[in-house]
Amino acid sequence: MQWGIGFCRANIEDVIRNKRLDGNFTWIAHDERLHFIADPFIFRNQDNNINLLFEDFSVERDGFIGLKVLDDQYNLIAEKKVLESSSHLSYPFVFRENGITYVIPESHQQGKVFVYEYDFLKDELVNGKILVDLPLLDTTIVKIKDTYWLFANYGDGIDDNNKLYIYYSDALRGEYKPHSLNPVRNNLDGTRPAGNFIVVDGILYRPSQNCGKYYGKSITISEIIHLTPDEFEERHHCEISADHKSEYSAGLHTINVLGDIIVIDGVKLLFMPFTKTRLFLKKVFKKVIKI
Repeated sequence: MQWGIGFCRANIEDVIRNKRLDGNFTWIAHDERLHFIADPFIFRNQDNNINLLFEDFSVERDGFIGLKVLDDQYNLIAEKKVLESSSHLSYPFVFRENGITYVIPESHQQGKVFVYEYDFLKDELVNGKILVDLPLLDTTIVKIKDTYWLFANYGDGIDDNNKLYIYYSDALRGEYKPHSLNPVRNNLDGTRPAGNFIVVDGILYRPSQNCGKYYGKSITISEIIHLTPDEFEERHHCEISADHKSEYSAGLHTINVLGDIIVIDGVKLLFMPFTKTRLFLKKVFKKVIKI
């Protein structure tokens, strides 16, 4: 298995209304078999090029947060490592407010969630501070009126993919209070966050992972019906599946939008020798897998 990142030109409103993702994707090339790039988040830099933040992972090292600067034809202009740690990093969630671009990577092995500011002059993550003192997975924040709602799974190694927790605060940097119904979901389909919230026709939609049959099968889009400190209701809207004609046809688990650009990650199956496959899967899932 190998995760990759793809771009296409499409209107997210059409995707939500038509309940399908059509488009010809351009996939970022990377040939190393025991290496993948995933969890893409995008925004514009000061030169109006595309900044792509992503998880960069290989069997030989823990994941770090990488940056690729691309033009609008997805040609590589520059690249660098923007954040690394002694433990695994992934899912560099991007939240923009008041002229500041915040990045909240997944760092549950450290037992904490950190928030950084993006320095556009140096292309670095700076001013890192603890946001939540919990081992949360794939932290995703949406602001509704004056309240910040934080959605994440709890990285306990048991229910990583199927229990959704919500926290809320009147300030981005907290203090965050737990939702009274936590965990608000307990299901392998439609729970773990899969990218930024999407607003279409005044309706708020939440992308999440569908891990019902296997990890990274597809993305579930849900419509938020009620969200208060004591209520949570969402309704299934559609499933976004991988293009079976694509080389990355085995699944996808992240979607994000920048204007008319949609970015996803996809997975393809590769033949690898038995021992390398076993080692790679151990590294990915952080536990012993008996094959």
